Amino acid sequence: MKELTHQEMIDKGSIVNDDSGLNTRPNDAKWMIAEGWDAVSVAMRFHYHYEKMAPVFGYETRAETKVFDPTSKNGKLMIAVCEQMLLEICKQSSEGEEG
Repeated sequence: MKELTHQEMIDKGSIVNDDSGLNTRPNDAKWMIAEGWDAVSVAMRFHYHYEKMAPVFGYETRAETKVFDPTSKNGKLMIAVCEQMLLEICKQSSEGEEG
C-alpha cells in the first residue's frame, strides 16, 4: 500500500487540520491502516450500514446520497468524522498502553 503524503491525505479528506494538534496519523494507527481501517474505508462501511438500517428505523435517506461519493461534501464530511474517531481511538489505545 502506497503511503500518502500529508498533503494527499488532506486533499482526499482523511486529515482535517484543526486546533486540536491532531493533524497527522499517530504511529500506533499503522495496524489499523494495514487492516483496512483507514477513514475512507470506515466511512464507506458506515455509509453502507447506515443506508441498509435506515428503513428499519423508519428513516428515508436522501436520494442524492444513497451511493457513497467520497468526493462529495457529504462524503468528505463523513471521511473527516471517521478520521477524527480513529484518531481518538488510537490516542486512547496508546494512552492505555502507557499506563
